[in-house]
Amino acid sequence: FTAVEFRDKVIAIAKGLIGWGARPGESIAIIAHTRWEWVALDMAIMAIGCVTIPVYETNSAAQMRTVFNDAEVVLVFAEDDTQRDKVESVSNESPSVRASFVINSDAVDAIIAFGAHVSDEEFTRRKNAAHGDTLATIIYTSGSTGTPKGVEISHRNMAAECMHALQYMPRAIDIPDRRLLLFLPLAHCFARFIQYASIASDDGVVGYLPDTKTLLPDLRSFGPTYLLGVPRVFEK
Repeated sequence: FTAVEFRDKVIAIAKGLIGWGARPGESIAIIAHTRWEWVALDMAIMAIGCVTIPVYETNSAAQMRTVFNDAEVVLVFAEDDTQRDKVESVSNESPSVRASFVINSDAVDAIIAFGAHVSDEEFTRRKNAAHGDTLATIIYTSGSTGTPKGVEISHRNMAAECMHALQYMPRAIDIPDRRLLLFLPLAHCFARFIQYASIASDDGVVGYLPDTKTLLPDLRSFGPTYLLGVPRVFEK
């Protein structure tokens, strides 16, 4: 994707969420491996004043239920049928959840279709209503040491993180032709922030790798790379 293509995709998804009925302040969960759809959904959710709830794909159904109820999630984007089955297994215990979509079954196209009659003006109104102090996301722990615990992050927090990275990590973020290949789960706070800092740079390119089994050949094909925040350059 070029920057313009990705922006247009995000806006189309955001309009779809509005058309579906997502209201400002409502929470929407994403359960998926590291992939471009995760990022597009995340940007669209936050753009219209909703709250992104990242969920680790390794979470159990019980842990998902805890997160859904704590954040009062209304909509879930699950990567595949396995994740959707976990969501559905706790649906009776998660009363706030109104619907779920499966990313591998064309969830992005399905949600975009809801926005067919949502105007540019309505999207812009919702976008402009979100300010620095608006809640952007709640990042939960993975649950490996107990019940998942959430931390609230505002739009101002996320913007400051990107600005600081550009200022204090120029070798990683803001060198011409620098590329970031990301394989950490995007439910992890570091992975999410480092990729947004790269996107915020003048010409950063981000690649998303859902499976580390292909890491070495993907590195060779991707070009000079900043790998997951570790400052080592891999040449073709």
